[in-house]
Amino acid sequence: MNRKILIILGVSVFIISTTTVAISMATAESEKKSCRYTEDGYYISPKGEISAFGTMDHAAKCAAKGELPSKVQERLGQWGSRDRANAILQINLDAQTKNINE
Repeated sequence: MNRKILIILGVSVFIISTTTVAISMATAESEKKSCRYTEDGYYISPKGEISAFGTMDHAAKCAAKGELPSKVQERLGQWGSRDRANAILQINLDAQTKNINE
């Protein structure tokens, strides 16, 4: 009787552990790929809060992946440095070109 309980408990712990690791890996992978901007240009914080705009740093991170949404590209430089906005747009274009060529 005790042996059956230990086996069931062990299998349960193994299944729960495996599931937790799989979910964590999937979340980390989607986080890595995620740009945190919606197609409408809204920014979603790591806590899930939605704001109308992200920061230039957020835009730069997305641009480095070539994933900066067109809505965000259109409004870059409206507030803040035009030179930095142009640099971010160039980074996004370079990353998109690299992704196409790979």
